[in-house]
Amino acid sequence: MTLFSSKLRYLLVFYAAFQAIQYGLRWKSYDISPKQFKTVAGKAAGTIYPYLTAFTEFAAAFSAPFPTTGRPGFHWANTTCTVLKGKVSRFNDGTQDESSETFSSGMVFRHGQFESFVYNLEKDTFVACYGRGFLPFSSTVHVTSGISLGEPLSIIKFYITQAQNYWITLSQSMYQVFQHYKARATGEL
Repeated sequence: MTLFSSKLRYLLVFYAAFQAIQYGLRWKSYDISPKQFKTVAGKAAGTIYPYLTAFTEFAAAFSAPFPTTGRPGFHWANTTCTVLKGKVSRFNDGTQDESSETFSSGMVFRHGQFESFVYNLEKDTFVACYGRGFLPFSSTVHVTSGISLGEPLSIIKFYITQAQNYWITLSQSMYQVFQHYKARATGEL
């Protein structure tokens, strides 16, 4: 009986943490508008590589210099991607449905929270993505991949970059809060 009650307690704590994070993601204000990102990414096809990593949002661009197939894993984020150049196709590996979707230059596709797809990028494909969610959880895919492939330096480099980006984002947020309260204290607001 003790074993059952301790497992139930851990399950309830996990569920409460999950719900708290979901609530926070729902009510958080974000820095980038997905509509603006789609517009900028579409106009800059092949010429920019936006890169932003915050605790709850990211923007990135990547390319495939040769035909590439892979599965990005489960992510606690909703991601919208714009194909800047080339072609991307995917199929859902979480169901028995064998139909695939294909996206060419200028088209937009969405990768939802905890969805599972296998992607195929043709040669010289460029994609820009913007996502919102609980990003520290999404890094588990990179960690397990780096460990299984015997590349510990890539994991260290990834976490150093993440920590720097989180620090920059936190510093900017703290500065904005400080400026807000400074303006309230001096009567400018």
